[in-house]
Amino acid sequence: MTVFQQKLDAGEVVILDGAIGTELQNRGVTMDTDAWCGSAMLGDPGIIRTLHDDYIAAGADVITTNTFGTNRFTLEPAGLADRFDEINRLAVDLAKQARDAADHPVDIAGSMSTMPPLAHIDGAPSPEAASDDYRRLADLLAEAGCNLIVCEMMMTSGHAEAAVDAARATGLPVWVGMSAHKEPDGRMLTFPAAKQILAGRSTDEPDTLWRGRARQDLGAFARGLLADGAAAAGIMHSEIEDTTPGLEVVRDVFDGPLLAYAHSGQFAPPDWKFTDVIAADAYADAAAGWIADHGVAIVGGCCGLGPDHIRALKERVT
Repeated sequence: MTVFQQKLDAGEVVILDGAIGTELQNRGVTMDTDAWCGSAMLGDPGIIRTLHDDYIAAGADVITTNTFGTNRFTLEPAGLADRFDEINRLAVDLAKQARDAADHPVDIAGSMSTMPPLAHIDGAPSPEAASDDYRRLADLLAEAGCNLIVCEMMMTSGHAEAAVDAARATGLPVWVGMSAHKEPDGRMLTFPAAKQILAGRSTDEPDTLWRGRARQDLGAFARGLLADGAAAAGIMHSEIEDTTPGLEVVRDVFDGPLLAYAHSGQFAPPDWKFTDVIAADAYADAAAGWIADHGVAIVGGCCGLGPDHIRALKERVT
């Protein structure tokens, strides 16, 4: 049985790791203009391994592979499509090395996202065109030895369903992390990625995602995405103040284990700006509230949050 399932069955909180991409940048790794942190395995594998080690030392029960930006359609404009297998297998291998050296049991979550190539966002594929790439990545993550797959930053219909379906088809447990934003009028919508990814570029549709897919009502989106179930689901890569209302929406449509891991700072592609990042103790207090008030069972950190945040989280909630 997986470590995370043993803890969930025992009513214990599962500690996920923190950010991978932004923490690699924080440690000096150059982010690719298209694949973001997806190319880091080729130039900085030692830093990735050390980061996994640091999260385990901070108390993480689950560590995440550096595969958020390694879909073939994201690697292609970065000139790395022909190294898809090499990059993704190395990402899993680095996580396995850290797990095998750990002083406590650790699971490996294979990360999948729908991130488009950042500098060629207008050429991102349709869900139909991308579906084979999602299946290829999910199958590789499963075959290489991940214990579960986490579908991160799900926020657009079509791509989200294709990624989650590919993950489910592996037979591994699937966690679904949705990104959300609370509008001034109180509506909970999927995350306004275009305002970040297209920062500094002209667009006639500031509230749409790539290829004209509009933001959606979070409740309807979550209901459809989770209709066939998930091992866990919740809110990730969202502002801390948007996470609580987002969790309330997810709980209305999903009765399984809830997960939560927020971000702090701002994205100016391809770099993260560590601006006004929440202190580790304050983040731990926020996470403790998600656990106590909303029954969250899996907590970690997303962009901008590193090992110090996970260590404080571990100390505060377990």
